[in-house]
Amino acid sequence: FVTQYLNKGNLENRPGGEVRKLSEQVDSDISMIWRYNIDALPDQTIRFYVDRSVPKRWRPFFRKGIEVWNDAYTLIERPNAVKAILPEDPDWPSDFELSDARFNTISWDLAPSTFSMGIAKVDPRSGEIIKCDVAT
Repeated sequence: FVTQYLNKGNLENRPGGEVRKLSEQVDSDISMIWRYNIDALPDQTIRFYVDRSVPKRWRPFFRKGIEVWNDAYTLIERPNAVKAILPEDPDWPSDFELSDARFNTISWDLAPSTFSMGIAKVDPRSGEIIKCDVAT
């Protein structure tokens, strides 16, 4: 499970004779791809827990929005890689806590303005997403 890559191409001879700044010739670019290590997850499933703060009338739509990502995972032969879990579901954990690192969460905020924010906790050594929180 490695997601880091280096651009090791020839930085001096670019197509079209493009001239590069000295700093670009010396410094190499390092990029990081963040992703879940699906093989290491229970049942190889990314679970998003829709917090109780989300109004009941919106929860089915949150589930649909989360699980539509399975269409993308079907391309890599993991058609059920993403699952939404609602508070009324039988597999809702009794010890659920919004700040618990075991749970990827989606919560509802009553801010005066409209916004949405996603924060991922990532292992910097590998780019593996450990936990993700989305506030809407």
